[in-house]
Order: sequence, then structure tokens, then C-alpha cells
Amino acid sequence: VVQSLRQLLEQDFNKKIELIKAEFQLEFAKIRDRMAEEVTRAMAQIAQELSQVQDHLSQVYSKLEQT
Repeated sequence: VVQSLRQLLEQDFNKKIELIKAEFQLEFAKIRDRMAEEVTRAMAQIAQELSQVQDHLSQVYSKLEQT
């Protein structure tokens, strides 16, 4: 009886461990996906800002050539 109870407790413990692992993997995937979205958004913003700087520098260069 004690051994059966011990086996049931071990099975329950193992199931809980598997559940915790699955929850952790899910949360990790959510964080990974969110970080990828943030990096993509930041890169798009940087690309836009660099394009604006390039346009501004081109305008300044054109004005300097005219003088």
C-alpha cells in the first residue's frame, strides 16, 4: 500500500513537473515572439530615421554645392 501511494505521488509529481515545463516553454515562446516584434519595430524606426537623415544630408550637400 505504501509503495502504491509512493508511486501515485511520484506520478502526480512528474505530471506537475511536466505541466510546469510546458507552461515555462509557452511563456518563453511568448517572450521570444514579443522580443522579435520589438526588434522588428525598432529596426523599422531606425531605417526610417536613417532615411530622413540621408535626405537631410543630401539637401545640405546640395545647398553647399550651390554656394
